[in-house]
Amino acid sequence: MNVWDRPLFAGKTDRYSVTINDKWLAGETIVNASITSEDSPDNITFSNQMITDGNTVSVLITGVIMGYHNVHFTYNTATRSSCHSSVVHVDDNC
Repeated sequence: MNVWDRPLFAGKTDRYSVTINDKWLAGETIVNASITSEDSPDNITFSNQMITDGNTVSVLITGVIMGYHNVHFTYNTATRSSCHSSVVHVDDNC
């Protein structure tokens, strides 16, 4: 599982994104996306708004408790669906 390069500070919010391979999209557009985490809402929280822009899906995440937290994106086009998991590192408040 990938760990995002940029840490998130406890009590702060930042946008995190995944880029879907253009070959997988094969000219289709993303019609729906969601985000989940077994660590939410106790350790991290998400904004209600997922943003899709071309082949990128992003969401605002707020760090609550320090540590490494799994984030699971699910997305679909009109004909298929897939997912991507990453880890966000919540660090001490700056």
